[in-house]
Amino acid sequence: MSKRKIAVFVEGQAEYIFVRDFLMKWYEYDDSKLGVECIGLRAQKRNSLPYSIGSEESENFYLIVNVGNDNSVLSQMKKEAERLINKGYHLILGLRDLYCEQYHKLAEGRVIKPNVSEKIMNASHEVISNDENAQYLHLHFAIMEFESWLLGMDFLHKVDSCLTCDHILKETDIDLNEDPETIYHPTEALKKIYKLICKDYDKHVSDIESIISHLEKAHFQELASSPKCNSFNPFFSDLVGLA
Repeated sequence: MSKRKIAVFVEGQAEYIFVRDFLMKWYEYDDSKLGVECIGLRAQKRNSLPYSIGSEESENFYLIVNVGNDNSVLSQMKKEAERLINKGYHLILGLRDLYCEQYHKLAEGRVIKPNVSEKIMNASHEVISNDENAQYLHLHFAIMEFESWLLGMDFLHKVDSCLTCDHILKETDIDLNEDPETIYHPTEALKKIYKLICKDYDKHVSDIESIISHLEKAHFQELASSPKCNSFNPFFSDLVGLA
């Protein structure tokens, strides 16, 4: 029986692939240490997703649920909480982007406003604090999108040797020496960078899987210990049980 059982609810396929592959690399594809089951929700139906590994007998077992909508992450966490707790899950995590239609409206433009960020996050955390299963529920927001975490990792030169910080800054005005969490639309920034080498990033399965293939365990460790992307650290700690 697993020492740790964690359910992770994510908003879309890009986040699902990121979490799935992060876990595979963190536990070095060792199915004695890692068990993963992946499912997607479509019209409230549960569908198995590819690349599961291990089983509930593995030392650490994760259920990754792609809910397919940023606004559904919290509601699905709450809906499934009691059932999962009864099945022995120790923690129920949620991961969603802060970038959303609600943010655009509250900010009255495409600009990061700390008071808007706090308002959206605090509202969700208040909902959790009033839930009977609050101790099990941890909702994490990527600021502004989880792509900011990708931009915070030093890997783009592995995609193409020309993608140095200096070249990217010169051609796009995107300074990767700065904290990517100051970028309002990180997905668009990543798209601009990829255009420099005549490639696309449109959040397709092939796009995100191509990026993740360049990442190693050390990239995640380095991001967690860097001053960049502070929203990554609490999610990273909850996911792999680090203080």
